[in-house]
Amino acid sequence: MSQQMPTLVLVHGGNGSSRNWSNVIAALKPHNIPTLAVDLPSVAKDPSNLSNLGDLFADAETIHAAIASLPPSTPIILVAHSFAGASVTQAASADLTNIKRIIYITASVPRPGTSLAESFSEFSPKSPDWVNLDQETFTVTLKLDEAAIDSLYSPELRGDPKVLEIVRSAKPQHMKGLMQVPTVVGWKEHPATFVVLKNDRAFEAEGQRRLAQMMGADVVELEETHAGFLAYPEKMVEVLVKIAKESA
Repeated sequence: MSQQMPTLVLVHGGNGSSRNWSNVIAALKPHNIPTLAVDLPSVAKDPSNLSNLGDLFADAETIHAAIASLPPSTPIILVAHSFAGASVTQAASADLTNIKRIIYITASVPRPGTSLAESFSEFSPKSPDWVNLDQETFTVTLKLDEAAIDSLYSPELRGDPKVLEIVRSAKPQHMKGLMQVPTVVGWKEHPATFVVLKNDRAFEAEGQRRLAQMMGADVVELEETHAGFLAYPEKMVEVLVKIAKESA
């Protein structure tokens, strides 16, 4: 068994960025667990310029490139939050033998042979009212008023300026990734853990459990909202540290 601590490759959820993981990364540092946060090209860097946005496969290639930037022998744990479940699933091909585990955090993961859009109707049929599908620009945007923040995060976080700034920085994301069918099923190629967030109002816990069962993943459950752990990462970090140590 390798004694080298795995690097956690952190992949943000829909409309987000690597900045979403800042509190999680800071909380992991005392545990000496290396991290690498990825920015997905399907999310616009500039909302006024929506040309050349990436799709599902461009996202997967970016995750591949992040892994390739590390020494070849580096053990890897891929961590996917929310929308990133599909991108990480596509990226985690069988030839990447240094992937020790994939951790899916309340993640959207398509059933093999289907797209995310098709799987939403099966595992999360209720579309949150703060999600907007813009047919003109073919992007997904978030309507981040106070009600949306309460739904996506949790009410008390409205008083946290740092979290609010990260929430408000959400950018449009290419809709094409919702329609594409992954050609790789990463959770069949590597061990997987699904972290069910029991207080998630965007993806209900029962749907998360059914998805994890379909995947045959190990399950951990936390009393968390959809993204509250980005502000208060202690419980999530306990899970990540435990899995990282078990994978070393």
